[in-house]
This record gives sequence, C-alpha cells and structure tokens, in this order.
Amino acid sequence: GYGYGGQQQRQQRTGSQQDSHLQAAANYINNGYYKEALNVLANMENRTATWYYYSALANRGVGNNMIALEHAKQALAMEPNNWQYQNLVTQLGGWYQSQQRSYGYPMGGSDYCMKLCLLNLACNMCCSGGMCCGPRVYF
Repeated sequence: GYGYGGQQQRQQRTGSQQDSHLQAAANYINNGYYKEALNVLANMENRTATWYYYSALANRGVGNNMIALEHAKQALAMEPNNWQYQNLVTQLGGWYQSQQRSYGYPMGGSDYCMKLCLLNLACNMCCSGGMCCGPRVYF
C-alpha cells in the first residue's frame, strides 16, 4: 500500500492540513489575533503565495511593517496577477514611502529649517565664522 496510491493519499492529507492551517491563520487575522496567526504560519513548511499574503497581513497587524512589505512583495512575485496582493503591496509601499519622507530623507519636501541649518553649518565650516557668511549662529 505504499506505492503511488499511498504517496497520493499522503499528499492529499498534507494538502488538507495546509489548507486547515491557512484557514486558521485567516480566521485569526480576521478577528485581530495577529500573533496567533503568526504562530500558525510559523509552523507551516510549505510557503505559498497565500502563506506570504497572510503573513504580510499578520505582520502588519503587529506592527512589523517592513516584514509585511517584504512578504506582500513575495506573494505578488509568486502570483503577479492577484489584485489582492497588488493592493496590499501598494498600501504597504505607501506607508513605507511616508516613513521615508518623515524620517529618512529630511531634505525632501519643504523642510526649510533643516536646509537653513545645514547652510549655516557649511558657511561656518568654510569661513571659520568670518564675515563672508555673516555672524556665527549657535543652536
């Protein structure tokens, strides 16, 4: 009984176990139990596009936005035509870009105060506080 039929039966059991774990993770996510969803997902070996999508949702729920973005991108790479995956990548990518603007790139946008401070610093370094740049300003 371990021939092809036994292998097929084992694959079906594994597939249904995979499906039940994914369903449990989905239920946890839908009810806001993101850590529990991550625990279920962590115990799964077969990481499909759906697995990465659920992991992205659960990670976003616990505040792991970088991991969420990486997993959403992985799900989309595995199934590029899936609109849910595309939508999640867009949402998470928008969050990431707003964080970059807020923290990572202070020279972007209209941050004139920062630009003036850097200009003042450059003048002070170049002119040693001499008259070419006006009086030295300390903060």
